[in-house]
Amino acid sequence: MRKRKRGPVDDVSESSEADVKRVKNTMAARRYRERQRKDVEILDARIKQLEEELATSRLEVVWWKMEAEKWRSQAEKK
Repeated sequence: MRKRKRGPVDDVSESSEADVKRVKNTMAARRYRERQRKDVEILDARIKQLEEELATSRLEVVWWKMEAEKWRSQAEKK
C-alpha cells in the first residue's frame, strides 16, 4: 500500500479542513488514552482487592487445618 503524497495546498479551506480533522483526531486520541488510564486504575484496584482476599483466605485455611487437627487429637484421646 502506498502512502499518499502531500502536495502543496491549493486552497486555504482544504488546509483548515485538514487542521480541523487533525484537532478532532487529537482530542479523540486524548479521550481514548484517558479512558484507558482510568480502566487500568480500576483493574489495579480490583487486583489489589483480590490479592487481599486471597491472603485472608489462605490464613483461614491454615486456621481451619489447625482446628481440624486439634479436634482429631481430642477425638483420639477419648
